[in-house]
Amino acid sequence: MKKIKLVIIGTGNIAEQHVKVINQFKDCEISSVFSRTQKKAINFAKKHKIKNVHTSIEKMIKEINPD
Repeated sequence: MKKIKLVIIGTGNIAEQHVKVINQFKDCEISSVFSRTQKKAINFAKKHKIKNVHTSIEKMIKEINPD
């Protein structure tokens, strides 16, 4: 079964809650994270084992092509 590709925009408290819920679904994966602050995005990605970090929403959508 193909997983649904999702991306996270922002790394604040709401994003933390979204990750908790998304990770409960076996057919979903978080493919990338974006934050205006690259350091926050990198730390968030490491914490949640997200493979990609982007500094541009447009580039993230073009490269990841989320569902």
